[in-house]
Amino acid sequence: MIFTVVVSWPVRAVVSVVSGWEAMAIFVLVHLTGPQVCPPTATRSTTTPAVEDYPFTRTHIKATGEPRPEAADAFWTAADRAKASPAWRYREIATNHMIASNRPEKLTGLLLELA
Repeated sequence: MIFTVVVSWPVRAVVSVVSGWEAMAIFVLVHLTGPQVCPPTATRSTTTPAVEDYPFTRTHIKATGEPRPEAADAFWTAADRAKASPAWRYREIATNHMIASNRPEKLTGLLLELA
């Protein structure tokens, strides 16, 4: 199966995808579409359960190629939360955020371990 994804923001990108690479196409699409802005008139539910309350397993894979910054950031905060929680499995891969591109063998091994 071959399909094409065309994205217009912030740059035009065309990604042709062959069966087996759908996840990468979705990753590219999500990261090239820009921030999703919630309109000021939209309401947000405050009764949504925490992800830990759902009946499925969860794993956090932290890319550790960049050193921890002095000021707290979202990536390390999420990693610390997952690492400290018994509801999460926590793994690290020594690379930057592009784990699937930079360390595919390591990621594949980790996913097979978790399956």
